[in-house]
Amino acid sequence: MIVAVSELPPYLPARGALIGVDVGTKRIGVATSDPDRLLASAVETIARRTFAVDAARLLAILTERKAVGFILGFPINMDGSEGPRAQSTRAFARNFSNLTGLAIALWDERLSTAAVERELIGMDVSRARRAEVIDEHAAIFILQGALDRLSKLRGDAEWQRFLTEAGPSLFVWRNLTSIVDVSLRGAKKAEQAATSFSRMCEKAGRH
Repeated sequence: MIVAVSELPPYLPARGALIGVDVGTKRIGVATSDPDRLLASAVETIARRTFAVDAARLLAILTERKAVGFILGFPINMDGSEGPRAQSTRAFARNFSNLTGLAIALWDERLSTAAVERELIGMDVSRARRAEVIDEHAAIFILQGALDRLSKLRGDAEWQRFLTEAGPSLFVWRNLTSIVDVSLRGAKKAEQAATSFSRMCEKAGRH
């Protein structure tokens, strides 16, 4: 099953790692998350051979990591259109989905490789070493972006559930706090008025 990341939550259990995949023409970068799906980390870079061999290695990683789903980087163009690379990735996702019952979510990976390249250069990583690790670092970048999005979706859903469950009582509480606030302000004004009146009486008595 191929879905957008925003459609992924219903297909996931409460806990379980996700596998992030950056599919290139020569290499496949692979990353994984922790079971709570908070942080992404590198796994390995697969040198591409045939689809069957590449898919077999991804399925082996799935088993090793006890993963519950895949995030696949989707290289659409800057204008949002799908070029040859995006179409190739979509075909890879479609073929791979026939081998697993787990959901595969597509994540917009525009600028991910460029961002990773800048980060590695900033860390003073040599050109040769960058070539070795850039694909799995791109997979980390892709997966972390999806994890952050899923976290926001989870937070929004929990807040909406709280509002739904707390509905009537929350309404009563808000109105009660408003009433109390108004009462307190009224009491404070009454106290101030009494104090002013008392001072006026004292002044009148002295005269």
